[in-house]
Amino acid sequence: MHVAGMRTLNILVVDNSEYPLTYGYMQEIFGRFLVERGHSVTWLLLSKEASKRGESKRLGSTEVVLAPLKAGKGRLATMLNYLFYKPLLGRLFPRVIRERNVDVVFVRNHVRIGLAAYRACRRAKIPFVYYLGYPTLESHRTAARLGYRRPRIVAEAAALAGIPIRNRVTRCADFVYTMSGYWADLVVNELGVAPGRVDSLPAGFDPRIDPKTLDGKGVRKRFGLADRPVVFYMGTISPPRDSSILVAIMERVVRSIPDARMLLLYGHGEERYLPVLRKKFAAAGILGSVVLVPPVPYREIPDYIAAADVGLSPIETIPLYNVSSPYKFTEMLGLCCPVVASDTPDQSYVLKSSGGGVCVPYDADAFASAVVRLLSHPDEARRMGERGRDFVLNERSYDILAEKLERCFYALIGMERVLSGGKPEALRDHTAMRMRW
Repeated sequence: MHVAGMRTLNILVVDNSEYPLTYGYMQEIFGRFLVERGHSVTWLLLSKEASKRGESKRLGSTEVVLAPLKAGKGRLATMLNYLFYKPLLGRLFPRVIRERNVDVVFVRNHVRIGLAAYRACRRAKIPFVYYLGYPTLESHRTAARLGYRRPRIVAEAAALAGIPIRNRVTRCADFVYTMSGYWADLVVNELGVAPGRVDSLPAGFDPRIDPKTLDGKGVRKRFGLADRPVVFYMGTISPPRDSSILVAIMERVVRSIPDARMLLLYGHGEERYLPVLRKKFAAAGILGSVVLVPPVPYREIPDYIAAADVGLSPIETIPLYNVSSPYKFTEMLGLCCPVVASDTPDQSYVLKSSGGGVCVPYDADAFASAVVRLLSHPDEARRMGERGRDFVLNERSYDILAEKLERCFYALIGMERVLSGGKPEALRDHTAMRMRW
């Protein structure tokens, strides 16, 4: 609930995903939990469905202001969107800020649009909060260098120009959130941002989802899993992620537990990588031990997690992924599913703090050994799952993350106070908090 005595806020959220949003993280925090705390949220999003700039739609109980994108997936559409359509989103800031009496602007991942948002906020004298939610530029450059994204020169140029702009936006923001504590430390140590202006906003979980109410048995019945031991993976199968480790892990698991099955729920837009993945499973002789499931609405994902005995989160421990806080990893823990995960900084911290699973090196033998152990000791696995849920509810639930954001926003507009009983401070000029560049 909203804190008594504090005025409600008008929050403008700009996300780099297109409308309609297909994942739950931002929708839940901003479109649900902050709204339930009494605040008004407006989204500013790009969309191929929009016919004109400034078109209005609804997203649950919130309003969405759209800027159009050119439809299509070819290089021409991509180029036009990058050079012409995406920058048009920035022109909507002054109007939306003025018409909706916006108190604070929150931008996730956008680089050029983030710079436009910062400038609009400076003119309007309102706080600008920047969220480093994923290293998109580095990801595209890595994929291009490995030959998975073309033309390479475009990805290289985008990173060469975009990373300095992103760094400037990060330094100029009134407050910076990162997806992990590890990334927050990098922002402080490498970009020189004051520690008091940076915090992590890691992957979260909806605390209202009760594992006991989920239809895991229905999912098992639908895919003929019956009472077999089930290993669950959901997420990316496209490069530069190395899907081969999933094959290697499951091949080793099946050697020890022949009736084990992998339930693999792949991400949106990744259908074209399925033939290659199927060939890899077939070459290993375990295609019959794998169930490949196309993307489902994010509200149905808990049922699939409930069908599993053990979850997998094999993320390569390289700089590109070390900054991550995986959403699906957190969701699995929140639903009492013990997870075997690689030792990236955030996953290592969570598993060591919670005891909700097993943290191993990024190695197929290590993963398989841990999975076989948990499948062979279901009582131990169940206790791990319960500990994982307790940790997530206490540290990573959406209501806790929403409250963290609310406190930050109040502080930025000069209304901070000791919420346990202190009196609100007088409204002060927040622009004094902004670094000048």
